Amino acid sequence: MMLIGLILIGLAIYLLFNQKGTDVDPKTKQTIDPLETVKVRLARGEITIEDYEMIKKNLY
Repeated sequence: MMLIGLILIGLAIYLLFNQKGTDVDPKTKQTIDPLETVKVRLARGEITIEDYEMIKKNLY
Protein backbone atom coordinates (compact mmCIF):
# COMPACT_ATOMS: atom_id res chain seq x y z
CA MET A 1 0.00 0.00 0.00
CA MET A 2 2.82 2.39 0.84
CA LEU A 3 4.55 1.49 -2.42
CA ILE A 4 1.51 2.61 -4.43
CA GLY A 5 1.51 5.93 -2.57
CA LEU A 6 5.18 6.50 -3.34
CA ILE A 7 4.61 5.67 -6.99
CA LEU A 8 1.73 8.15 -7.19
CA ILE A 9 3.78 10.89 -5.52
CA GLY A 10 6.69 10.20 -7.87
CA LEU A 11 4.38 10.35 -10.88
CA ALA A 12 2.89 13.64 -9.70
CA ILE A 13 6.35 15.17 -9.26
CA TYR A 14 7.44 13.91 -12.67
CA LEU A 15 4.38 15.40 -14.38
CA LEU A 16 4.80 18.68 -12.53
CA PHE A 17 8.39 19.20 -13.63
CA ASN A 18 8.01 17.74 -17.12
CA GLN A 19 5.54 20.37 -18.35
CA LYS A 20 6.72 22.71 -21.09
CA GLY A 21 5.83 26.37 -21.39
CA THR A 22 4.80 26.22 -25.06
CA ASP A 23 1.53 25.35 -26.68
CA VAL A 24 1.74 21.88 -28.13
CA ASP A 25 -0.79 20.19 -30.35
CA PRO A 26 -1.45 16.88 -28.55
CA LYS A 27 -2.21 15.09 -31.83
CA THR A 28 1.09 15.90 -33.55
CA LYS A 29 3.29 16.87 -30.58
CA GLN A 30 4.41 19.96 -32.51
CA THR A 31 4.50 23.57 -31.38
CA ILE A 32 1.51 25.55 -32.62
CA ASP A 33 2.41 28.66 -34.63
CA PRO A 34 0.06 31.56 -33.77
CA LEU A 35 0.13 32.86 -37.34
CA GLU A 36 -0.90 29.46 -38.68
CA THR A 37 -3.83 29.47 -36.26
CA VAL A 38 -4.91 32.87 -37.57
CA LYS A 39 -4.59 31.66 -41.17
CA VAL A 40 -6.81 28.69 -40.40
CA ARG A 41 -9.39 30.95 -38.76
CA LEU A 42 -9.36 33.19 -41.84
CA ALA A 43 -9.80 30.18 -44.13
CA ARG A 44 -12.75 28.96 -42.05
CA GLY A 45 -14.37 32.37 -42.24
CA GLU A 46 -14.18 32.96 -38.50
CA ILE A 47 -12.37 36.30 -38.98
CA THR A 48 -12.26 38.90 -41.74
CA ILE A 49 -9.22 39.89 -43.79
CA GLU A 50 -9.05 43.12 -41.79
CA ASP A 51 -8.99 41.12 -38.55
CA TYR A 52 -6.28 38.88 -40.01
CA GLU A 53 -4.09 41.84 -40.97
CA MET A 54 -4.54 43.46 -37.54
CA ILE A 55 -3.68 40.24 -35.70
CA LYS A 56 -0.69 39.59 -37.98
CA LYS A 57 0.58 43.12 -37.35
CA ASN A 58 0.24 42.64 -33.57
CA LEU A 59 2.03 39.31 -33.63
CA TYR A 60 5.08 40.59 -35.49
